[in-house]
Amino acid sequence: NAPEPLKVIIAIFCSQDVYNGWIDYGVPHLKDIILWLSRHPGRFSNEVSHEEIDGIIKQLPVLQFDKRLKEGLDTFKTWMNHLQEDDYWKPLSVTHRRDQIQVPALFIGGWFDRFVSNMLNDFVKTVTENPGSLSAKSRIIIGPWGHRPGTIYPDMNFGSHAKFQTMFKPMVAWLNCWLKGMSYSYDEKYPIE
Repeated sequence: NAPEPLKVIIAIFCSQDVYNGWIDYGVPHLKDIILWLSRHPGRFSNEVSHEEIDGIIKQLPVLQFDKRLKEGLDTFKTWMNHLQEDDYWKPLSVTHRRDQIQVPALFIGGWFDRFVSNMLNDFVKTVTENPGSLSAKSRIIIGPWGHRPGTIYPDMNFGSHAKFQTMFKPMVAWLNCWLKGMSYSYDEKYPIE
């Protein structure tokens, strides 16, 4: 159950279903997994480049990818030993206990984020599976960002109003609405922005 002080959630570029975010029907998103695990705080002093990961994933066996990185990745081997959805993934996800989400959530995703379809699914289920709770008042905003919102796409320019920093104002307004009772102007009939 949610801790008593939890009144509101802001979920940014993520998924409630960890297994289906990284593995499709037993097939892992190898490059994404290695890239994310290598960049996760506390794992590496230096980020691993795309080129280094490309070199790693061209070599077999797959279960030794983690050893090819300078410092290794224990989590990688663990994930590869759980390619089917099993009890390992259950504590990492909230999909089996979504009915316990009783607070409104603001989901923020990007058009170019690999998790956007997962986030849309999470949003729909959060809103529909608890129609009588505050989670039914959840909203989602999807904008012209990738998983790393500061990434610049040289062939695309959506203008300064599309920078991820513009999301801080709606996030603060969302928190003020649910924590301080301040108004947050949006049309409840249209929870997707």
